[in-house]
Amino acid sequence: MQHGRQIEGRCTLLDISQAGTRVEANHLTNIEMGALLRLIVTLDDASHSRILLSGRICWVTTQPKTVIMGIQFECLEHHSMQTLGFYLL
Repeated sequence: MQHGRQIEGRCTLLDISQAGTRVEANHLTNIEMGALLRLIVTLDDASHSRILLSGRICWVTTQPKTVIMGIQFECLEHHSMQTLGFYLL
């Protein structure tokens, strides 16, 4: 979400922990610190499951054609936490 509107596009999760994730999202511009972001993540399991990860943008690094941001998770659903835990082992 940016200014109350939905922005869609592919992102790459560069790393992930129980607290947050680092994301490359080159299609996003004018990223605001503290903005709420909701990511729908397609997993690499056999059924390509999807989980919802919500969090706030903590930091942003921009370089020509590259936008990388740190997202701190907020209010993750139980299912998302369980699935995320499997990937953190």
